[in-house]
Amino acid sequence: IVTRKRSASTALAWLAVVAFLPFLGAVAYLMFGEIRLGRRRSRQYQHLRDAVSQSAALRRQFAL
Repeated sequence: IVTRKRSASTALAWLAVVAFLPFLGAVAYLMFGEIRLGRRRSRQYQHLRDAVSQSAALRRQFAL
């Protein structure tokens, strides 16, 4: 909760939920707390893969 790049208020809110409702808070965090982060990383990874593919194609084109 704390080590991820997120706002301090979001981290404190998740810590409060987990502290006051340990089981339900942990389940809620696993279900809802990481969804956006996973999607964002997936988009960043896809963008990086596309950029590398385009760069490799340009290098092959100019190498011939």
